[in-house]
Amino acid sequence: MELNKENFKKFFIEHFEGNYNKTARALNVSPAQVYRIIKGNSKAGAKFLGKLIAYCKANNIDYDKLIFLPILLTACNTTPPHEGREAG
Repeated sequence: MELNKENFKKFFIEHFEGNYNKTARALNVSPAQVYRIIKGNSKAGAKFLGKLIAYCKANNIDYDKLIFLPILLTACNTTPPHEGREAG
């Protein structure tokens, strides 16, 4: 997972009036962490993303636009791992 910084900045302004302290209190993180993430000096880690998702779920906010989710696996191997090998 990775934070979509551009959309998070919009979210930050719309929901928290661009206030680092309000954002930090709502997400239960430090204001310094919010600042570093928004200014681009730091990446959002798993804990921050988890808290953002929890906040969004609690407030009926669609977080899909705030977080890039990994591409899902769409194919799998159909050949068993030992097929074609000699025992030995």
